[in-house]
Order: sequence, then structure tokens, then C-alpha cells
Amino acid sequence: GFTALPGGYRVPGIGFREEGIYGYWWSASFDANNDTRIFGREMNAFSRDGSQVVYNKKYGMSIRCIRD
Repeated sequence: GFTALPGGYRVPGIGFREEGIYGYWWSASFDANNDTRIFGREMNAFSRDGSQVVYNKKYGMSIRCIRD
């Protein structure tokens, strides 16, 4: 079980967006073809499903430490 609050994401120079609706979390995986992009996961407050997202590293997303 993964539980978390939807914290949205941060846009440089603008601030936070989508707080309380979407949650975005960075992963340790990155795009080997583009060093400015990194993979993450997205979940929203209305669904139990999540999806993979790819964002520029300059955007701020949440992190979650998970132990194997």
C-alpha cells in the first residue's frame, strides 16, 4: 500500500500547481537520451491508478524514500 497526499508540482518562477489534485514523484530513472529529463510517477485524487510521466529536471516534484 502506497499512501500519499497530492502535492502537485513546482514550476520555476511561478510556484506550485495542482496541489490537492495531482501528486508527482520523481523516480531514480532518467532519460539516457536527454539529461534534462527524468522519469516519475503521477497519481490523482480521483483514481487509484498511477502513470509514468517524463518531466524536465527544473520542475519540482515530491520524493518518497522506499526501502527494498
